[in-house]
Amino acid sequence: MYLDPSGHMPEWLKDIIDIGLSVVFVAISIAVGIASSNTSTIYKGITNGIATFGTLSNLTNIIYYDFISNDESDLTSSSYRNGYINRWDRLDYVKQQTEQERFYTITWMYFSEYNLHMYGWYLTGWAHEKNIPLISYIAERTYSAEITIGKWDSRWYVKVGIVILGLLGL
Repeated sequence: MYLDPSGHMPEWLKDIIDIGLSVVFVAISIAVGIASSNTSTIYKGITNGIATFGTLSNLTNIIYYDFISNDESDLTSSSYRNGYINRWDRLDYVKQQTEQERFYTITWMYFSEYNLHMYGWYLTGWAHEKNIPLISYIAERTYSAEITIGKWDSRWYVKVGIVILGLLGL
């Protein structure tokens, strides 16, 4: 109908959907956490809320990666400096780099490491602007990376960050 000549969803709409899903996931996770803490301890409620968020987020990633992703991405290392990159573009980029048809362990790890370094770049720029030395120092330790499939960052704090982001599906 010639309403979308490029055939692609506009970036601003991808961002709105990405942020909207995150807000919905947080709301559902808080509700699950409150319901769980009413029937048991507060710690179980918090754990159940976090697990719910991670499950929903990872399920969204799997569905997009396995069934929707067009495997096209023009992201480069300079894209980090431009700020937040939405989930869909990150997943397209990972699919293009890994050449995996399904969201398996290798793609989950690659996506998680890629996200950690992307957030590090973003946080470093923000901390420099706000003149917050400690946050900038921590972020600078995470953003420097050579992300290669099968060659994972060996720094322990990066591995911990990768696992945390991976479990949360961020």
